[in-house]
Amino acid sequence: MHVVSYTGYYDPTPIREFLTAQPGVTFTICSSEDELMKEIPEAEILITLPFTEELLVAAPKLKWVQCLRAGVDGYPFAAMKERALYLTNGKGLHRNHMAEYSIAMMILFARNLHVFQRQQRDSNWRRNVPQDEIFGKTVGILGFGAIGDTLATRAKAMGMRVLALKRTPIQTTNVDQWYTPDQTNEFLGQADYLVNLLPNTPATHHALNAESFAAMKDSAVLISIGRGKTVDEQALIEALQTGQISGLAADVFETEPLPAESPLWQMENVVLTPHICGESIHYLEKGIEILEENFTRFQENPETLMNRINLNTGY
Repeated sequence: MHVVSYTGYYDPTPIREFLTAQPGVTFTICSSEDELMKEIPEAEILITLPFTEELLVAAPKLKWVQCLRAGVDGYPFAAMKERALYLTNGKGLHRNHMAEYSIAMMILFARNLHVFQRQQRDSNWRRNVPQDEIFGKTVGILGFGAIGDTLATRAKAMGMRVLALKRTPIQTTNVDQWYTPDQTNEFLGQADYLVNLLPNTPATHHALNAESFAAMKDSAVLISIGRGKTVDEQALIEALQTGQISGLAADVFETEPLPAESPLWQMENVVLTPHICGESIHYLEKGIEILEENFTRFQENPETLMNRINLNTGY
C-alpha cells in the first residue's frame, strides 16, 4: 500500500514518523505541489491539504483521500463520486484552539481590549472605556459540530448562556436551548455574541445577510470563523457602519487576502486576523489520532472510516 502526503507549510515530521511505523506501507512525503503532482500516480492513499480534479485525473490507483483540514470546499466531489473514492477530513482537530479563539474574542470585546491596544499605540492614557464581562451573556453558535460542542462547554464553564442552531438538534448538556433553521431570526435576536462556524456549501452561501443583521441586537458582536462566503460581506459592512450590530471579529472573508480597499480594515469596531484561527503548532500531532484510527478502519472496512465526507452534500 503506497501513501503520498503533502502537508504544505506544516512540518511533516509527525506524518513521516507515523507512516514509518505502519507495516506493509511505503510512502512519499512531498515538499511542494509540483512534487505532489509527480508522485501522485502511484498513490493509493493521499494525505493532503489541497486536492483538485487535476490531481485526481493523475491518480489512477487512488482509493482514499485524507484531508488534514475540516474544510473540503473546492474538492472535486462529483469526479470523486464517479471514482467511488473515500474522502475523510480533519474534523475535531480544530476544536480546542478555535474554541479558545472564540472565547478570546468575546473577552476582547467585553473588556474593549482592542481600544486599549490602539491607545497604547498612540501613548494615550484614557481610563473611561467601558469594562463589561462575558459572564451572564448569551452566545449563539451557528454551525454546531466538534468546534461548537467544545465552545459550548467552555462558554458554559464561564457562566454564559448557550444557544445553538442546527438542522437536527442533538442531545447534549452544554446547550441551554436549541433552534432549527425556521427559527433563525428568533435565535439571532438573543445572541450577545454570534459565533459563525458554518461550512461553505451551496446551502450556506450568504446565510448571514442583511435580514440576519437586522434581526440581531444592536449590541451584538459577530465572530466569523467558519467560511467567508457564508457571510454577505457588503451587508455586514453596512450593518457595522449603521450600528445594526456592535462589532466584528473575523478570520475569514469572501475574498482572501482581504482586499486593501475593504472598509473593514479601518473600522474601530472590527478586529481582523488573516485566516489563522484554525492554525496550531500542534496541528499535525493532533492529526495523527485520526490517521491511526482511519488506517485501521481502511484496511478492515473502508465504509467505517471516521470523519467520512458525503460526496453528495460536501460535508
